[in-house]
Amino acid sequence: MKKNFKTIALAIATIGVLTACDSSSEESGISPDKTPVTVGNLAVGNQPTRSGVQQVTKTRAIADWTSEYEAFLPGDLLKVVGSVSGTTTYQYRADATWVAAPGEGEGFLYKENIAPTEQFTAQRGSANLMADQSSLAGYREADYIEGNLMFNGTQLVNETGTQLQHQHVDVVIHVTPTPNSINWEGVDFVAHMAAATVRIYTGDATPEEIAPYVATLTPQAATYRAVIPVEQVPASDSQIISIQIDNRTLVGKYTTTATIEAGKRLVITMDYDNKHLLTVTNITVDAWTAAPGYEAEYSPYNMIVRTADDLRAFAKLVNEDGLTKLTAIQVAPIDLSAKEWLPIGTTSFAGIYNGGGHAISGLVINTENDNQGLFGKTDNAKLIGINLKNVSVKGASNIGALVGHANGTIITNCNVEGGSITGTSNTNALVGLNEAAILTNCNEAGVIVNN
Repeated sequence: MKKNFKTIALAIATIGVLTACDSSSEESGISPDKTPVTVGNLAVGNQPTRSGVQQVTKTRAIADWTSEYEAFLPGDLLKVVGSVSGTTTYQYRADATWVAAPGEGEGFLYKENIAPTEQFTAQRGSANLMADQSSLAGYREADYIEGNLMFNGTQLVNETGTQLQHQHVDVVIHVTPTPNSINWEGVDFVAHMAAATVRIYTGDATPEEIAPYVATLTPQAATYRAVIPVEQVPASDSQIISIQIDNRTLVGKYTTTATIEAGKRLVITMDYDNKHLLTVTNITVDAWTAAPGYEAEYSPYNMIVRTADDLRAFAKLVNEDGLTKLTAIQVAPIDLSAKEWLPIGTTSFAGIYNGGGHAISGLVINTENDNQGLFGKTDNAKLIGINLKNVSVKGASNIGALVGHANGTIITNCNVEGGSITGTSNTNALVGLNEAAILTNCNEAGVIVNN
């Protein structure tokens, strides 16, 4: 659920306390004679220490599986509930600081208003079950983090000796094709699973369906993840997953003697023979202290792209969050005509995008900037099976329907059909400026190029 929060412009003092002493404070809603309280760098999960300094644990809901990430990502909202002062919302920023962003009915937390014995609780994410976790944002929002804070005289920080804790259970289900099964002969496992409707279930009296986050889709395995409140995790010997495709539904159950508690990860591996059986081959229940080996687990695709919104979300992660090595596979046709496009890789894209042969139609760009196309600038990236139709791209230098500036990029089975490309220099139908990029089996048809 999204809320609109007023953007607050604040000055940060060297000791980390926000100060307000001029007319801009009044305009922002901050009392000019009081000191707003900031939130410090919060520790999450039972992370170890090194040289007496806490290391920030990677979250299990990170977006880039090749990097170390904190449990909070830019844009995350943190509710701070004071036993006396009430609720204040803070937003996490790219510079690893928190800015006060009060929502409707909330005010700023001021140092002068904090009671000597006041207690604070921090909350991020949804305390309740989220049925739609199919997007990265939905999956992360389902991961409820909570813990106690204290005021140290300048900031809100972790209560002494504690960290914020994950309150739900991370359910991870690996579905693997049964080895040597005749039912997989001539069937593409990746395409099959991309077309399937997969649901994870709760263990309520009336089980609820969860649309899980598709974290892995490779020829070796498809991995589905959902964060579930501990009291709603299915009991042992209960249904936990279903796969529906071609008018048939297979249901998977699991059995374990392990105790499943809040903050743990339930990992289940199931054999799938594409016919009758969905059989458990391995189960672990682990204490969650750090993320697993995401780089290996999630290769080659970090995201599944089904819609225009998915593709825009992918672009945002690359452009705004700096996840330039992110990888994705497209599993359905996409129409981008509803909104002008901002290229993927405004600075650089070095990941993998597999279009799966599906069409991307209605690409519209009208700007005076350089490096314009579906991708702006690519460096040693891989672009596969992208079919662009009816494009309208206008910019300055380095303009192409697929890539504005392709540097050392491998481009395979990519095409553009219909539309126009306009630029001042290095303007071409598919790739504007080609610097050591390798194009294989790529074509253009019916595209008007104005250079």
